[in-house]
Amino acid sequence: MDRENGHRVGYADLLGLYDEIHTYLRHRVRCEHAAEDLTQEVFLRALRQYDTRGPPDNPPAWLKTVARNVAVDYVRSRVLREQDARLAGRVVDAEGPGDTAERREELDRLERVMEDLPSEARTLLRERYLEGRSRDELADVRGITKNALGVRLYRARRSMRDSW
Repeated sequence: MDRENGHRVGYADLLGLYDEIHTYLRHRVRCEHAAEDLTQEVFLRALRQYDTRGPPDNPPAWLKTVARNVAVDYVRSRVLREQDARLAGRVVDAEGPGDTAERREELDRLERVMEDLPSEARTLLRERYLEGRSRDELADVRGITKNALGVRLYRARRSMRDSW
């Protein structure tokens, strides 16, 4: 059924693509559990689309595009989480137990790099990694979206890494 022939493509028609979308996502993210979650997200978005705007002109192509975008978002967020963990680990290592000369030197270097960062970057990194504030909280306080905050954190980490 399609719109060109005067028939409305229903949400149930798209469910026939479930296995294809799931397989595509499993190959993209290389994790069965994540692929299951992401496949559900794709079909939730499709359901919302149908509820608010009706079916798109080419539902199968649209669904595949949604799947690609969901996979890209997942991979980006995973990369950001890994970067957060590495940076947090570096800070914890620098502040960790023991008072060796090497640790003091590392901490001094971290402080120098932080001092050289722009004020906003320095504040964001301190609040996120030293104070442990969440991304949601930081975005709300600044009146920006979580995505905008993610970009600012990424740039701050990149500046720190480049200065390291």
